[in-house]
This record gives sequence, structure tokens and C-alpha cells, in this order.
Amino acid sequence: MSVFTASASANGSAYTKENVLVTAVSSATAESEISQQDALEKATSLAQQLANETAIYDANVINEATSISTDLENYNVTQIDSPPDLTFYCSTNTSISSFTQTFLYGAGSAESVIQTWNGPIFTDTALTQKIGKWATTNTTYDVNNSESKGLFKRNGTLTYYLPKGQITILLNRGAFKRSDGVFSSLVGTYLNTILGGTDEYLNTRGIVSRTLPVNSTTYSITTYLNPN
Repeated sequence: MSVFTASASANGSAYTKENVLVTAVSSATAESEISQQDALEKATSLAQQLANETAIYDANVINEATSISTDLENYNVTQIDSPPDLTFYCSTNTSISSFTQTFLYGAGSAESVIQTWNGPIFTDTALTQKIGKWATTNTTYDVNNSESKGLFKRNGTLTYYLPKGQITILLNRGAFKRSDGVFSSLVGTYLNTILGGTDEYLNTRGIVSRTLPVNSTTYSITTYLNPN
């Protein structure tokens, strides 16, 4: 008796609690004693099942991570008093801050971008009163993806060098490609977890709220420190 073997791939999808579409691709192989078509149908069905299960799993992981992040941010916010402990400003205008952007290539095309930035920190929105410096290294991923709709994943760290010590935060927000070719953060307000600090900010925990207005390269930064 003949045994027919076939392989197939399928795409699965699921939505997170924030209504973000998560996709997954899976492959499977199946056998049949009936026909090649029957083997293919079995393989396709199995691949579809695996793809759906993978997408659901990934969406649940994202939901859990989002929940943990939100809980941490809520915890941090409940630990602070108003107004914030620190408020200052910086800019990603390349005439003010130094900048490098290096493309990493794979399969002959750009896959990721590594950026470094460093520039002055100011006490005022006019950017005239310098009090320190800031520096960051971050990576923007999958920049050659035609399905990204111009939005790209990014992560890295950013350090503020302030008069009383350093504060380092985790960057984990999306990016877009500006008209000048620079991959930059999306407009909006972001809450970033403080990873640590030096001097008076040694072992500091809390959040840094960074706001980038529309049509601007100047960030306002407000820092909320948890009581020790």
C-alpha cells in the first residue's frame, strides 16, 4: 500500500487586548494512505492549527507583558507626589545634538539601524540654559519591512547626565523615518522605566515621562522618583 506524504505552511493571526494584530507562520507534514491530496489537506489543516495556536500564544505573551508593564507604571505613579522631582528638556535636532546612524545588512538589504545620540540638557524650552548632557544607543529593527506601514520596533537605553548624578532609562517605544532620513520616536508621551543611577540617584527607581509634541524635535522630560 502506498503512503502519500505532503507538507504545507499556513498563516495564523490573533489580536491582543489592545487590538494589535499578531501574526504567525507554521509548517506541518502529514501522511495519508488515501491520496496525495488527502495528505496535503491534512498537512494544511495541521499547519493552520499550529499557526493559530502560535499567534494566540504570542498575543497572550504580549498581553501579559503589557499588563506587567502597566502594573509597574501604576505602582510607580502611586509612589510619587506632584509635581515631578525633575523637569528638563533636550532635542534631537541634528544642529544641536550629535548623531550617528549605522545600517546593518542581511541578505543584501538593510535589516536594522543602530543609532547613537548625545547632546545637551536644558532647563528651559528655549534650550538656552544647559545643565548637563544626554546620550543613547538604540536599535531600530526590520526597517526593510514593506508591511510595517512606516512604524518600526526599537529598543535601547538612554542616560541623562545631571548635576547631581546620572539617570538611565529603558527605551522600548516605536519609531518612524523622518523626512531627513533619521529614525525617530513617534510623537506622544512615553513612560520609561528607570534602570538605575549614580551619585544622588544611586539605586533610584521610578519613571521618566518623555513628551514629543507634533512638529517638534524638542522633548520635555519629567522624572518621578520612588521614595527610598
